[in-house]
Amino acid sequence: LGLVGSEMCIRDRYVGGLLLHQDDETKILAIRRALDAGINFIDTADMYGEGKSEEHIGEALRGRRSEVILATKFNFRNLGTESPESRINSSVETSLRKLQTDVIDLLYIHSASLAIITRGEIVGIVQDAQKAGHVRYIGATTYGQAASMAVLEDGRYDCLQLAYNLLARPLEERVHYQPVAIAPHAVTPLELVRVAEPGDNRGHGWEHARATDPPREKTT
Repeated sequence: LGLVGSEMCIRDRYVGGLLLHQDDETKILAIRRALDAGINFIDTADMYGEGKSEEHIGEALRGRRSEVILATKFNFRNLGTESPESRINSSVETSLRKLQTDVIDLLYIHSASLAIITRGEIVGIVQDAQKAGHVRYIGATTYGQAASMAVLEDGRYDCLQLAYNLLARPLEERVHYQPVAIAPHAVTPLELVRVAEPGDNRGHGWEHARATDPPREKTT
């Protein structure tokens, strides 16, 4: 990507989760302490910390925005009659405001399903935000081999965040030497197996968001 990040990342799902019941000052201090320790890559999402994660990061980065690579994600939960384009545009606008920045370094499609990736219109909408100067690079977070390989083959993504476990590594050799940055995130072997089940809707795509099934508790 042309970005040089630290080997460790502040993944603010955990700041928003493990510290969820701490006061805001404690959460912001935790992020600043990590920056002081040399971590310069922050990964969050619009839904982390019950929607508060981006706000905490924005406060923590006051006067320090230039020190970090800032990544966030948008999702399609509870889409209803809203169009994907409207959801993406409003999500980007809201994330920029909460993060107190004028540009998102890396914007992920959150838990992108194979259907979303192969249809292609979603990444096209994100490219419009990129052309407008709101987003620098485009990525997708995925579960399973099919969705991950579809991202790599698409040609419009800059980064792939894929589910990874040392005990289940079928994708490891296939993603080597790809012209796309790879950002693995740790999951249990069971989570990797579950995505192979028929009917799995972990992708939270807009075609699933219109269904009546309750949302899954885990999203990465």
